[in-house]
Amino acid sequence: MAPDICLEDWTPAGSPSFDTVLGVLRRGAGVQIGSTGEPFDLAWLEPVLPWITSLHFYIQSPGAVRSLHLISRMRSLRSIRLMKTEEEVDLSDLPELRYASLTSEGQLSAVTNPMVQWLDLDLKRLPTGFRLPPMVWGMSLTTSKVDLGALGDLSNLASLGLVGVNALDLSPLRGAPALEVLSVRRARTLRGLDVLRDLKHLSMVQLLFVGEADDPGALLKIDRDLEWFEASGRAWSSEFAVEANKRDFWYVPTPKPSPVSTQPQFTTVPTDDDLIEIHFSGHELVAANLGFDAYEEVTSADIEELFTDHLQRTRATLMRDGVITFDSEADTVILTVSNSELAQAVTDELSGFVTN
Repeated sequence: MAPDICLEDWTPAGSPSFDTVLGVLRRGAGVQIGSTGEPFDLAWLEPVLPWITSLHFYIQSPGAVRSLHLISRMRSLRSIRLMKTEEEVDLSDLPELRYASLTSEGQLSAVTNPMVQWLDLDLKRLPTGFRLPPMVWGMSLTTSKVDLGALGDLSNLASLGLVGVNALDLSPLRGAPALEVLSVRRARTLRGLDVLRDLKHLSMVQLLFVGEADDPGALLKIDRDLEWFEASGRAWSSEFAVEANKRDFWYVPTPKPSPVSTQPQFTTVPTDDDLIEIHFSGHELVAANLGFDAYEEVTSADIEELFTDHLQRTRATLMRDGVITFDSEADTVILTVSNSELAQAVTDELSGFVTN
């Protein structure tokens, strides 16, 4: 299998040449499609569609890609990563598809494909009646609300990642006896931790940026060795951290007093080119939202992921023309938008994010 080819701002008239791209893909390569100056048309690749093995889009705008219906002709496709789309994409009949990263409800035809083994879903909410296919052994789910008990048969699930769920109950994982890896990030409240004692194959656990947990002590009753355990957030007390860190391969930062306010302060700054910059503390935003210590080891990527994820979910049009940067040395997030009205809408949205 040939290595993937990356097409950034590419057209058939550009570089690499059209013939070179077709030649690489005809040998069974995958393609990664980045930002485009003009819409990328999959029809350009029509002569080699049956040989493409992976298709990964790294584009935000739904209108940046044309002819998505041609994906159904990629009979060798094993892996796909789709951006948000307004049109439906039929993935149900791709015979080699094993991995699907999906961001819109109209792409969920992959769930009906019996060959898919790993799902990476980034959806504001799961559609009513969504069930996890029994052949799927790995799932990463980014959403604000999920009832694990309503996902159906979890008996084949070996790896589960959950991101951004406001109130998460892990109790239904009693129905996932094969689970080996569990990752939870950015949960406001976490319940059902006692179930982890009963998952005998569980070897790696991450419980990061957790605001509250009903019974942290239940984790200390896990009576077998784990390959890795990591937890962060206000949910874990100093006493829990001390006991957890006595175990091999367990890491829980000891909480320290936090000086952050409960509401970040937003500063609006006009620029020389008639744009508007909104400045605020990234740590304050994260701490106010999730309630964990500002001195914990929070990376720039963690902070950027948190607020961009929220803005994209609730009002994506706000940031369509915006630019997001993070000054880690100054702990300052800078959102650059085109006008004062948009700046006010963004600050209102972030303020509501913190207080709700």
